[in-house]
Amino acid sequence: MQDLISQVEDLAGIEIDHTTSMVMIFGIIFLTAVVVHIILHWVVLRTFEKTCHRQFTALVANHYPE
Repeated sequence: MQDLISQVEDLAGIEIDHTTSMVMIFGIIFLTAVVVHIILHWVVLRTFEKTCHRQFTALVANHYPE
């Protein structure tokens, strides 16, 4: 990750000190974690909703037969 920061420094023609570099690295890690968290929540909640809907439908069908 530090190499990537160095390459960005060279391409942009700027100097980034160690503290700024570490903040950038932790920021990238944090944003990645947030994105993965949101995606997993979306998938898990969608699956949970489908499962609950199926179970509720089966419960109602068994409880109130026609």
